[in-house]
Formats: sequence, C-alpha cells, structure tokens
Amino acid sequence: MALSPEYAAIKNQYDALREELAKLAAERKMLSTTEKRELEKQYYLKIRRKQYELFILRNEMPRLKRKTELIRVCLNRSEAYDLEQIENR
Repeated sequence: MALSPEYAAIKNQYDALREELAKLAAERKMLSTTEKRELEKQYYLKIRRKQYELFILRNEMPRLKRKTELIRVCLNRSEAYDLEQIENR
C-alpha cells in the first residue's frame, strides 16, 4: 500500500516535532535539576549577604544616635567631650 505524499509529509513533520519535544523535555529536566539549583544558591547567598548588612546597619543606628545625643549634651552644657569616653558608654 503506497502512502500519499501529504500523509508522508505530515508523518515526517510529526516525527521531527516528536523528536524535538523529547530533546526539549530532556533539556528542561537538566536545567531544573542543575541550573535552577545553582541560580537559587547564588540568589540566596546574595540575599543573605544583604540581610546581614541590613542587620548590621539596624544595630549600628541606635548606637550612633546615642553617641550623637551624648555629644549634643556636652555641647549644650559647653563642656568638652572625649570621643573615647563616649564610645565606652
């Protein structure tokens, strides 16, 4: 039984698309297991670094505010201030 040229062309196109789909599925699986994990790791490393920097800044702000207050108190009283002594407080 001979196949019509239209059927043969459609079957060839179907086979090519099926092969391409298999390649894409394999590539997707590879990307989701390796590349995705690497990207997530880099993302979290950067986020954690920024979170740590934010933590440091949030802890340093009250200390600097208190230091400024102590200096202002000394200036308002027309007293000399010692930065080392203020740091120790």
